[in-house]
Amino acid sequence: MSKHLLFSQDLEQPVQWFDKFDKESIKDGIIKHLTANPSDCIEHCKEPLKNDLNRFYGYILINFYGVNPNNHKISRIVRKGNRTYYKQLN
Repeated sequence: MSKHLLFSQDLEQPVQWFDKFDKESIKDGIIKHLTANPSDCIEHCKEPLKNDLNRFYGYILINFYGVNPNNHKISRIVRKGNRTYYKQLN
């Protein structure tokens, strides 16, 4: 299984590591970090599989998370074209 991590763009380093994909613990880590640092943006990344090491360098990006500036709720950031959409974290 590949490891997952939460990477802070402000700190430029991983905030938390996970040995396997656990939705609840990853969500709790995102909420914990963004309530302490609302201006930060979190990247949810995972390590590539062993047979993909020749194709990938670094980590595979899954999603971006941040605080919605309109309603101040923690949300997933979705970019389409020049627009940025925020989907509230459930």
